[in-house]
Amino acid sequence: MKTREGYYRNWDHQLMQEMYTITLQAGRRGQGPVGSLHACRRRCRPPNQSLEVIAPTREDNNCTMPA
Repeated sequence: MKTREGYYRNWDHQLMQEMYTITLQAGRRGQGPVGSLHACRRRCRPPNQSLEVIAPTREDNNCTMPA
């Protein structure tokens, strides 16, 4: 389903991967783990935009995990 390869950032070990928005279907509750979900609506970021915009920057992140 995902068209871009994910990666881990080396400075905070955050997995960077494509994200999609989904919505629940009305009246379909309890019909299995995927049966309650509506089809993907859209990618959170277009394919030509960096995945870095969906996560905190180094300056905004309090993570101090050594690489």
